[in-house]
Amino acid sequence: MKTTLTILLTGAAVAGLIYYFRDKEPVASALKRSGDALANASDRAKEQWQKVTKQGSQAASELA
Repeated sequence: MKTTLTILLTGAAVAGLIYYFRDKEPVASALKRSGDALANASDRAKEQWQKVTKQGSQAASELA
């Protein structure tokens, strides 16, 4: 329980620092880059999911 509380408080402190410094230029650019990286990862995951579902539907139609 003590460890969980420590982790939560540390996370809250980091989030607070990010919130406080979010308008500063280095932090703002880092947050933008991380947002772009997450968007790219999301797009790639969607593409891979579409490929897998397409292959799965083709395999299912071949079995039928």
